[in-house]
Amino acid sequence: MLVLKSLDIDLTKSETRTLLEFSLLYSFLVFVIIGGVSFTYYKFQKDLMQQEKRHVLQEYSNDLIFQLKDLHVNFDSEKN
Repeated sequence: MLVLKSLDIDLTKSETRTLLEFSLLYSFLVFVIIGGVSFTYYKFQKDLMQQEKRHVLQEYSNDLIFQLKDLHVNFDSEKN
């Protein structure tokens, strides 16, 4: 409110209260919107990371399955 006094703007008590309430409501809603956008962004980033890791782990598991099958088939030949 110092800015208002330095500009020689004279507000009544109710106008000052209304201005303060509006500023608080505006700030609160800005934080809610930023919080919602941030939550959505990080949720999508988490899903994207999980999809990428799932692909890498699927390739790794397929390789291990192939190696296990190969070991099972050739187990007797490796003993001799």
